[in-house]
Amino acid sequence: MHKVTTTYDGLLEGLLGSGMVSKSPGEEGTWVLAEPAQHRLDLLVARQDRLSAEELVYLDHRCAGCGDRRLTRFIDGAYLCDRCRAEGARAVEA
Repeated sequence: MHKVTTTYDGLLEGLLGSGMVSKSPGEEGTWVLAEPAQHRLDLLVARQDRLSAEELVYLDHRCAGCGDRRLTRFIDGAYLCDRCRAEGARAVEA
């Protein structure tokens, strides 16, 4: 539970502070997403459906090439940063 709290507190406080979420007036324990936020999520989901796996970036994985925790992409069964991905492509070309 502690990891979830520390991971999401900033995000949730931002959502509350911006008015993107609010408590439902009629139902206890229910939260409502503001209409503009719902619309934006719909657009993002529609875009995600068109993205290939290689276009998605991940923030929470270590690169299988260098071991650094950085932006990675899931390529041929491994999470690789752009630098290691490019070096791998150069190695294949050589």
